[in-house]
Amino acid sequence: MYFAEGKNTTSDVKTNTPSLLERSRAYLKIDSDQLTRVSSLLDDTIEDVVRSLVACQGKIIFSGMGKSYHIGCKVAATFTSTGSPALPLHPSEALHGDLGILQDGDCVILLSYSGASTELIQLVPLLRRRAVTLISVCGTQENALSALTDHHLCVNIEREAC
Repeated sequence: MYFAEGKNTTSDVKTNTPSLLERSRAYLKIDSDQLTRVSSLLDDTIEDVVRSLVACQGKIIFSGMGKSYHIGCKVAATFTSTGSPALPLHPSEALHGDLGILQDGDCVILLSYSGASTELIQLVPLLRRRAVTLISVCGTQENALSALTDHHLCVNIEREAC
């Protein structure tokens, strides 16, 4: 929490502790390096995913557990603000009756860094009852979830700034 507490005094110079400016630049550099790395991992699958999203006749639904769910909420809000109807769907709630928002023609993006989230894996057979496109976004190329979806994007992050 050193960064968050905003400790940046003249004693930082004496102890060789990086300034807030230096730390800010270092964090952004880590993020930038990781984005560049992830972009190099992309293959033709990204074209299939984008085409599926553009052709989506329904909503784009984002689902994930933990932080992945919160990221899905944010991305759904961004998609909606740009004119693509999107909603978050919590997998636990979906397993207990909230699948009513799902319709034929929707696209569902399942977010899981490990690709092993039990709730998402259990959700897939229920999603398959509808004519939907399933897309997984995970931190590994091959995992249990990616094997169950129509398209898979690997977004492997080696290092986080935090």
